[in-house]
Amino acid sequence: MSQPWTLTVYADCGNPSGHDRLKRCQAVVEEVSAITDTRVRYLLPDGCTPGSTVDKYAEISQFSAPGWQALAQECRPEHGPLLIDSAQLNETDLRELRAAGFCMILFEDGPRHDHYSASLVIDSSPAALSAQFAGEPDTVFLLGPVYVPLRRDVRDTGSRDEQPDHAKHLLLTFGGNDPGDASSQVLRTVRDDDNWSSITAVLGPGYRGSLNEASTNSDRVTILRDPADYTEHFRQADLALCDAGMTAWEFAWLGVPMLQWVVSDDQLLNASTFTDSQAAVNLGKLDEFDAEWVHQALAEVRTDKLLRAMLVDNAKALFDGHGAERIAQEIVHLWQRWNNG
Repeated sequence: MSQPWTLTVYADCGNPSGHDRLKRCQAVVEEVSAITDTRVRYLLPDGCTPGSTVDKYAEISQFSAPGWQALAQECRPEHGPLLIDSAQLNETDLRELRAAGFCMILFEDGPRHDHYSASLVIDSSPAALSAQFAGEPDTVFLLGPVYVPLRRDVRDTGSRDEQPDHAKHLLLTFGGNDPGDASSQVLRTVRDDDNWSSITAVLGPGYRGSLNEASTNSDRVTILRDPADYTEHFRQADLALCDAGMTAWEFAWLGVPMLQWVVSDDQLLNASTFTDSQAAVNLGKLDEFDAEWVHQALAEVRTDKLLRAMLVDNAKALFDGHGAERIAQEIVHLWQRWNNG
């Protein structure tokens, strides 16, 4: 790049999928920063606790008023593109931002809008390949699991080598916020099962539920909040209980079989992908929690090595882990064209 530029990230952080949105933005930021000298700025909602999801040296501004006018006041279109991962902006907001001269990159989970004014639209679900997206004549759509954006710390950790005869180490995690406190509900369901040598609950940075590091009296149960080395804890698990968001793609890459819940509607496409591909056991929507069904599913998967191996192999076959690199290349080329055009 002949001139320095700024990549401004505007992401939800505080709803059920907020830290999922931050995770995939951060994955792309890492790759953009690796191939060009770019300043990165985050615009996050007031009250957001990004924790280890965002680099501790990142420039972060709190942002209380969603909408295109507020965004246009916070940044200038000539300084660089906007990377948006938010359910707060509607079709009119995107149209007005484009009219104001902004170059926009947008993460989506299914075609929420009839028309997209963004320059780049990314939907990494396999279902996106058959979805109906429409945009401007120059809008580029990056669709399908080749664009699943994994963070480098996940991708570099690598996969487990093989499955044990019987799963002994259980891990549960439900995103950065877990507003319904699924972690507490699920832990109460499984903690007295003596078939597990260890049970680890990994809580996100925005967790406000009833669990904390001192809230268990069992030597088998460990509770961790936003550990910096969370990928190692994930990789050491024999089986995971999780949501169907970005965390599911991380477990898939790490070779950990999963039982999944849907905790927000924007996870429905991911859940369908893993279920249809026999890449995870689908436990339904979390608000329809069934403890008996959880015990039955765990008992089956825990003792069936071949089933766990099949789930892992099918999950790995869905993607190659290099989606963030592809997106970063597209963003850099897009800004070059936009700046010269």
